[in-house]
Amino acid sequence: MSIFKELENDLKSIIHNAGYDEETIALETSNRRDLGEYQLNDAMQLVRTYHKNPREIAQDIVNELSKDNRFTNINIAGPGFINFSLSDEYTYKILNSMNEDIFNNIDKKSPKKIVIDYGGANVSKALHVGHLRSANIGEALKRLATLLGYDALGDAHLGDFGRPLGLVIKEIKEEYPDLPYFDPNFEGNYDDIELPITNADLERIYPLASNKSKEDEAYLEDARDITMKFQSKEKGYYELWKKIVDISKEDIKKTYDDLNVSFEIWNGESDEMEFFDELYKIYEEKGLITESEGAKVIDVAKEDDNAPMPPLMMVKTNGTMSYDSTDLAAILERKVNFNPDEMWYVVDGRQSLHFEQVFRAARKANLVRDDVVLDHIGFGTMNGSDGKPFKTRDGGVMSLKKELLMNLFLKKKRKKYLK
Repeated sequence: MSIFKELENDLKSIIHNAGYDEETIALETSNRRDLGEYQLNDAMQLVRTYHKNPREIAQDIVNELSKDNRFTNINIAGPGFINFSLSDEYTYKILNSMNEDIFNNIDKKSPKKIVIDYGGANVSKALHVGHLRSANIGEALKRLATLLGYDALGDAHLGDFGRPLGLVIKEIKEEYPDLPYFDPNFEGNYDDIELPITNADLERIYPLASNKSKEDEAYLEDARDITMKFQSKEKGYYELWKKIVDISKEDIKKTYDDLNVSFEIWNGESDEMEFFDELYKIYEEKGLITESEGAKVIDVAKEDDNAPMPPLMMVKTNGTMSYDSTDLAAILERKVNFNPDEMWYVVDGRQSLHFEQVFRAARKANLVRDDVVLDHIGFGTMNGSDGKPFKTRDGGVMSLKKELLMNLFLKKKRKKYLK
């Protein structure tokens, strides 16, 4: 039975208890949400049978409605239109009942394992309101897939191994040049070093370092060099990188917990790095890697392409992994560790070309079975007042933590005034 039909049946009993009999209930959803969610027009109809003032009839019905804690915001408008809303508790009860009914009666699909990449949070960067998109859409898809009987695994897929971390370490070196991590002769235990950096510091440092790199080529070049050093696990830089990841990951997990978003897999780009040598060997043995202006690339163009398709960059000119190659390595890592039947990428639509390149490259080397589904589920951007998508590196973007605190404050305030 629908919520609307159930409401009509209950209201028929309530109207009867008020002293009136009505066979057909005139219930409508309200177009005045400030007055209530629903509008009951029966007082106007009952005038013809009971020959009373419609507001008097409406007041009798309202008196009965007020005795039932399922209804709230009850009021009379105009000559006798009754408005009301459903209480939060009653709404939750209905939704939970619907969910249980769906779960018990759903036609379960054949067992299938799906890895859903819907995190993409970047280490050392503040999660901002724009991250709500992938988090909520991905979580909804994972829960729906689970409900349908699939083995769905959410992957946070942290951005933890690229140039942004090189920029952060570069700025830390500028501000704390005497830290042992930067001393090539240090022979102590890195675990004993007390790092004077908090997550709040990291969120301050990244946009600062990013802006500096735009104005100072030498600064940017140092950050690139540092990126190569921690990616190649050079002592000191690699140990500092690990501590930064630990600090940031703890904060990221808490924010996702507050959003009621969960992940079964907490891997990052660095975990994919462990599969890069094997990945490179696969493509090299198949003769799929060529050199282009000092970089290692894979041609993914097809004869029937309607527009130019750039090659996928496997290795940058400076010898570091690219964004393309980490996603390719992630496919190999997921194949080895989970052997999924499908991989879904819940990432905004601007990345459609990137995923087309990655999927084509994966198919070209038979990285996955022919029947494995690789799907990019794109969505739009969340923009600032300038009409441009939010970017953490530019600063001035409202963080998710502040947004969550504000919502918590407003929720408590609302409850205070409802009492």
